[in-house]
Amino acid sequence: MKEENQITPDVDLKQGRIYNTWRSYDSTTFFMTIWANVLDFDNPVNVNPEKIKSQFLAEFKLNQNYPNPFNPATTINYNLAQNSFVTLRIYNTLGQEVKTLVNAYQSKGFKSVSWDGKDNAGIQLSSGVYIFRIEAGDFAGSRKTVLMR
Repeated sequence: MKEENQITPDVDLKQGRIYNTWRSYDSTTFFMTIWANVLDFDNPVNVNPEKIKSQFLAEFKLNQNYPNPFNPATTINYNLAQNSFVTLRIYNTLGQEVKTLVNAYQSKGFKSVSWDGKDNAGIQLSSGVYIFRIEAGDFAGSRKTVLMR
């Protein structure tokens, strides 16, 4: 008997495209299948792009940075469901803040910020795992990233 489990899909909005990826695991063959679907707002196929945009823009979300691991720089994308005061900070694995990327009131919508791997003093950080954390209104989220020198 074949038992297949679909792992919850991941959906990201990047540069006007929706990336939907999911994995399916077959426990009898120990085989993992990875599926992906990309929807382009500029060339939609049977999709109402305004409806999709409004659904994405209606929620707070912190996306995984890209590229990850990175060197020399990475981009962090996030979405604000409403106008909010936003802080986006980078921490080392000891929980010490090393960089503040955003500390301002921002209007709702899709946002993008780059990080060059430097701390608040402009000093290049060493290779390692770092955590980026956002706080916006009642929303808070964090993700890990790897800086490789």
